[in-house]
Amino acid sequence: MSGFFISNTDGYESTLTPETVNSMSVEDAMTILNSEGNKKQSEAAVGKIITDFNWYYLAVMDSSMQNKITKNKMVTFSFPIASGQKIAMNVKDIRVDEKDPSKCLVLFSCDNMIEELNLMRFTTADLIFNSFEGIRIPSSAIRIVDGNKGVYVLIGTQAKFKKINILYEQPDYVVAETKDPMLEKVMPVTSDDEVIVGSKDLYDGKIVK
Repeated sequence: MSGFFISNTDGYESTLTPETVNSMSVEDAMTILNSEGNKKQSEAAVGKIITDFNWYYLAVMDSSMQNKITKNKMVTFSFPIASGQKIAMNVKDIRVDEKDPSKCLVLFSCDNMIEELNLMRFTTADLIFNSFEGIRIPSSAIRIVDGNKGVYVLIGTQAKFKKINILYEQPDYVVAETKDPMLEKVMPVTSDDEVIVGSKDLYDGKIVK
């Protein structure tokens, strides 16, 4: 038999299988989450072999998520344990809980083996619906000059105003585009800029200490 050998086991090897996850309910999943696996089985084993690249991720979610995900469609996950690597997964099944219809069990599948996840049985993940690439800027740093939104950055000891184009906004921060043709010849804010936060009465050329 060929495959990947993993030297540790956790006692869930006979409980969480491709067969069991395909028929598991919300209640079943919650029971497993609150259990400790089969310790005797785990202590007796010397390891396990992964023979297939296909793997599954189960998640208990609010049923309202059915408005955002669709069975047999692809979604994107980010696993913190895997350094936030983005992973495409298929929505294999969605099962609404019979006892509590506000909850559902979603089964995701993937054929891309991720090394950091091989040793994990339980882990958190972020489901990504939209992503933006840019510079994260504190909302408190944003100024409006001549009707233009921007920030003051420190050039040497002087303040310099730079326009920004906001891609995404939250109460305490925004994500600003790093390249914007609408800014014409104005240099965009970059990750190397020292954005001035908190200072008042700023203007181009003001000496900031």
